[in-house]
Amino acid sequence: MSKYSSYKKDKLIFENWRRFINEQDNKPKSNSFCDNFPDFCKQAYGTVRANMPQIPDAGAFEKEIEAPPPDGLETNEPQDIPDLGQATRDYLNSSDDKGEWPKGDQVSVDPVSGVDPSKLKPTQKDIYMDNALKKVAAAEAGNWFPWDASVLVSKDGYLLDGHHRWAATIVYNSRNPENKQTMNIEKVDMPIKNLLKVANAYTDAIGGTRHKGGGTNK
Repeated sequence: MSKYSSYKKDKLIFENWRRFINEQDNKPKSNSFCDNFPDFCKQAYGTVRANMPQIPDAGAFEKEIEAPPPDGLETNEPQDIPDLGQATRDYLNSSDDKGEWPKGDQVSVDPVSGVDPSKLKPTQKDIYMDNALKKVAAAEAGNWFPWDASVLVSKDGYLLDGHHRWAATIVYNSRNPENKQTMNIEKVDMPIKNLLKVANAYTDAIGGTRHKGGGTNK
């Protein structure tokens, strides 16, 4: 074997070994995002995925919570907001107090750009690595970017939707420190405790179906 052939063989072995080590370093500990990135889940609200709202059209939801009476949702009297699984379509026009929340039912929603994802907090802890990694792969291939579309966020910084896009952005930033990305949010002027109940009632009123959790249901 020539010295050149020997060099090529040694180089190939080294490159394969380096690829193996990198794969092991990047291999998730489990399918839980919070297991792999615990610092980002320290302040998680802790709602299970099956009890999270599923809002197919964020714009329509924003319109409902911003609308004055007689349109819009009841938001400022918790006893009049239907519990999980109980809201009917009547809730979509149950607003009765004109004015801004919390004295009235009208809730402002403000767009904010350039938000560091590390400043946001998850409402659910059921966030799956395989789901996030598919989004990271799409971003790294230049096909789709999880941080492009806005996510709904409560007044106190909790995600109402887009948990896997948020997780994917964090994973992407950890892999690409020279190209860190920020997120666009729609900040809803309610704390997560109140917003979660309103959003769940809205989900039920429009006939939305919640994820069951335990996987990567779409």
